[in-house]
Amino acid sequence: MKIDYIRAYSNDGSNPTVAAEKVSAPDGKDPGMYGATAKPTTSTTEATTGSTGTTSTSTNSTSTVQPATSGTTSGSSAGSTSATNIGSGGSATGSATPPAAQPTNVNVVIAGDSVGTADYSGSDPWKNLELGAPYTVKNHSVSGITLDTQANEKSAEILADFDKSGSSQNVLVIQAASNDLRNDVSAEDIYADTVKMVGDAHKQGFGVVVGTALPNVDTAYKWDASDEEQRLAYNKLVRENSAGADAIADVAADPTMGKNSAVNDTSLYVDGVHPT
Repeated sequence: MKIDYIRAYSNDGSNPTVAAEKVSAPDGKDPGMYGATAKPTTSTTEATTGSTGTTSTSTNSTSTVQPATSGTTSGSSAGSTSATNIGSGGSATGSATPPAAQPTNVNVVIAGDSVGTADYSGSDPWKNLELGAPYTVKNHSVSGITLDTQANEKSAEILADFDKSGSSQNVLVIQAASNDLRNDVSAEDIYADTVKMVGDAHKQGFGVVVGTALPNVDTAYKWDASDEEQRLAYNKLVRENSAGADAIADVAADPTMGKNSAVNDTSLYVDGVHPT
């Protein structure tokens, strides 16, 4: 198989456009741009030595190397975009920035309440996930803690677990709110703490995942109809994601664990609040 030309498309408006060259398609027809916009051809200076010699092409902003037949082709540019064609019997060279090294570890930091502890279920749910390599988990879940405390008083301690080695992708998981709701804090005020914590974590360099709040038994741990109303309102705010979290862990939308009736099933919830 011979590769005559590769044409790439992007819907990211920040990517620079390049001048499109004619494509030698198998059916003899240029497949077109599929809605993309090509950059007008810029001024080009070309020098050729012999039928099997060396061809070089240079422009101010982009470089495009034409299909080679039996020679060596190179392209250079003062801009940020370069494209290279690989033809039969030839080779191509060009300067490019090497890709950045990819993280080899995922450092997961948890800011949670008793749902993330072993205090009621008897086993640490994060350890039970048995993520293994390349994941490491640092669990800051505390029974009875509020999201307000996590986002303010405990924030520096939690975010200090950021791995600065450069070998890790750092992820903060915010899994709290039930204790705030139980203390009759409004959904809007709880989400304000979420917004703060997401912003602080982003400044540190974390990717952030925010979880929705699971249902509770009406009479358990001072939970009433007003708390449930605010839980639903908080979850709506989390899903709308004005905080700009990188992902939403919508556990409350799970068809098994998220139903209000699920809290009465001891195989799912040990006490109507904490997952078994």
